[in-house]
Amino acid sequence: MSKRKSEQSEALTILQNIITFCENEKAAGRYTFCVDQVISRVAAMTGKSERTIRRIKLTLCNKENEPPQAEAQSSSMDIVKTSFVKRSPRILLDDTDRCVLRNKIHSLYTVDKTVPTLNVLHAFMVNETQFKGSKETLRNILIDMGFKYKKSESNRKYLMERYDIVAWRARYLRFLKANDELGENKRPAVYLDESYVHKNYTVSKCWQGPDEHGVLKKDGTGQRWIIAHCGGSMGFIKNGFLLFKSKTKSGDYHDEMNFENFSKWFKTQVLPNLPDNSIIVMDNAPYHSVQIHRPPTSSSKKNDIVCWLQSMNIPYHPQMLKCELLEIVRRYKPSPQYVIDEYAKSKGHTVLRLPPYHCDLNPIELIWSMVKRKIASRNIGLINMENLIHEAVNQITPELWREECNHVEKIRNEYITKDQLFDNEERFIINLGESDSDISYSDSD
Repeated sequence: MSKRKSEQSEALTILQNIITFCENEKAAGRYTFCVDQVISRVAAMTGKSERTIRRIKLTLCNKENEPPQAEAQSSSMDIVKTSFVKRSPRILLDDTDRCVLRNKIHSLYTVDKTVPTLNVLHAFMVNETQFKGSKETLRNILIDMGFKYKKSESNRKYLMERYDIVAWRARYLRFLKANDELGENKRPAVYLDESYVHKNYTVSKCWQGPDEHGVLKKDGTGQRWIIAHCGGSMGFIKNGFLLFKSKTKSGDYHDEMNFENFSKWFKTQVLPNLPDNSIIVMDNAPYHSVQIHRPPTSSSKKNDIVCWLQSMNIPYHPQMLKCELLEIVRRYKPSPQYVIDEYAKSKGHTVLRLPPYHCDLNPIELIWSMVKRKIASRNIGLINMENLIHEAVNQITPELWREECNHVEKIRNEYITKDQLFDNEERFIINLGESDSDISYSDSD
């Protein structure tokens, strides 16, 4: 038995002894409280939750009811095994499926005039996206996306999107709509994004005869190439294409496209080639959002908090505790300023960030899908992969870009209409209490 397992076994034995001691005290008449109060007392003495104490007590009762032979063979390590439950693998949704889910919720509210329940949403996701998770998994995904259940004045529950995400989307849509209304004087919008292509990326089906095997699909993804570009209704920006091999084995291109690589590409290939006074639209990847003078958090050391306060000329008392210093930080921290935004501003451009999980508002996502389809249709293992990627990108014409931009503009108008309809209904069905204004913002937002 390892040292760690031995310590776990000893700790569980001590908890069992405390439970038995308190039960004996109750049986001897020293106390007259009920069983739940015994559990509460043990939880207070040990610092464990009442749920944990109940589980250990139930295990102890089962062991006392075992036959002598079984009891002799059992050990305290059996309790360790019963206290751990094997969890199923985590099921995630990509950004595209999250957009589908969000649009379905908005459609149920504004078009169908129906409250979106978990049963309805789960059935929809299973049919439309082949979602493999349970209803509880879908509930956790909704919470992660910024949705939550709230009670209305009639005590009925409604699925509400988090206010800060709704406000973010409203600001984003309003900014672009105001720019569109300028007509011929509107500023050019340039959409920026990164993606990847792996060596064995090819079609899954093709026409084949009885004596032909068609495309042989290899196991595994193989070598990956990271691609980055930007463009808009004018087409791809000239000299803005970035392509390099990934050296990591994690399968996530974000591990390779870090702030150093991104900022170098942004300054040397993107900014010099943009139209004057451009609006640069990008998502909220961490390497897009590195802050200038980032405020300290609860995980920061006290000395780092003090240094930040001194650099910002914010008064504090030297004898203050760390928690008091963090309160001052929260009170005085400025709005986030990003390094990339300052680069763009120095060249006369403006950075506009997409709301979280709104890839449907970025036309370059559709362009990447088109590029990958062209690569897959020709990747039969006989062509140089880098040449194939360049050829696929060069086949994307400004006309194709304009089609995708027009498609995204329709989606933006649908969001505006749905948000306005929902906002009018919300005034009547949502009870705006004090807790509604207590919105916490994370650094990732």
